Amino acid sequence: MYDAHLVGHWSDDVLYQGSMESAAIVFRPDGSGWTYWARVGGVFSVDRFGWRTASHGQLYLRLVQHLSGTWTVQGQDIRHGIKSQHTRDTELVLAYTINTAPDIFGNPTTLLELDQPVMPGTVGDRFALTDSDARVEDPTITGTLPRGWG
Repeated sequence: MYDAHLVGHWSDDVLYQGSMESAAIVFRPDGSGWTYWARVGGVFSVDRFGWRTASHGQLYLRLVQHLSGTWTVQGQDIRHGIKSQHTRDTELVLAYTINTAPDIFGNPTTLLELDQPVMPGTVGDRFALTDSDARVEDPTITGTLPRGWG
């Protein structure tokens, strides 16, 4: 089962303005998704996953691939140099809620809150919906950042 309310691009950058790093999570309607974490100075990590939900507010993420490396800006494009790539087979079970709450500027935003960080130390537990477009692609593949980033 898939909760259609999760589909889209969620980011923490509107919640933590001025931070030296940013994290995002994307849920696609086909049950695939990815996290993206980047830090000023040019390092990044991506975890690709499959996802599903249960009727009682549980989110299941099956982590299948991890990538990390460096990024640089070239014109309008972001170039990712993948330094490490490996498969994974880890399942995370997270409780989640989706609510409307103010962002850092007091504007109403759709907020995804998880009961624990997705990747402790990089990808946290709070995200604002920045794009409900289900066609958002992993920037390590496209070379561009989704709308609302950067």
